[in-house]
Amino acid sequence: MKKVLLVDDNDALLFAFKKLSMTYDFSVETANSLESALRKVSSEHYDVLISDLNMEGLTSHEGYEIIKTARRYNNTIRAYIWTAYDGEPERLEAEKIGVNRFLAKPVSFQTLLSIINENDVFERNSG
Repeated sequence: MKKVLLVDDNDALLFAFKKLSMTYDFSVETANSLESALRKVSSEHYDVLISDLNMEGLTSHEGYEIIKTARRYNNTIRAYIWTAYDGEPERLEAEKIGVNRFLAKPVSFQTLLSIINENDVFERNSG
């Protein structure tokens, strides 16, 4: 069974995704802060990481830091950024750190299901 970590500072979104995913063949854990996400990726093995780019109240692109940290502990993790910040600089940085796919919000549940169940390579087009 695949293990997924979903990172976002929107608790309602995390709750909805976790609830919707209960009938599928993967387990979902969530993190709603940079600290929580870093703690989880450094102590647990995940097959898929889907992270928001920016967390509320912080000033940098926390999603990149989460992915870099996750890759230090698990170089086979498939990592995705989803964000409302859909600019070329963000996409280029995502590509540079090896993000599998950059997703512009809003992202449908079906799109999330498809990336969890596939082996994506980096795509420059949003989902």
